[in-house]
Amino acid sequence: MDCKISECSTANTDTENTPSRSVKKLNVPEPTEDELAKLFESLRHSGRKPALLAIIPPYSDNYIPTPVQENFPTVLTELRDDTAMHLNYAELLQKCQHFELVVSEEQAKTVEISTWEQSNSKLWYRFRAGIGLKDKNSL
Repeated sequence: MDCKISECSTANTDTENTPSRSVKKLNVPEPTEDELAKLFESLRHSGRKPALLAIIPPYSDNYIPTPVQENFPTVLTELRDDTAMHLNYAELLQKCQHFELVVSEEQAKTVEISTWEQSNSKLWYRFRAGIGLKDKNSL
């Protein structure tokens, strides 16, 4: 070769020397709002689900996980109250008297349909957590 790679310089490029390497500076203009909108629309219609759109409203609506979108009831594990761990039995009963868990028929049906696969469904484990004698610590 005519020169070593480390000694070759690139002609007609604006470079900034740093101790470790040369960095090319390109003069690329900022995209306009219209250009960005066209890009996001083309990504949306690409047949894929590009991660970039997850942070761009209104495209981000399509990236909300199904359990958040569906009408699910409160999961029992979300009801855990660490302050109740130190209550005696009478105090715990009193605290529970003010608690009401309501599950509509629509929510029950949504859970049933979403967990038909049982052990193959992550949702099945989520809704099953805290129920049963195998997991005594989560009761």
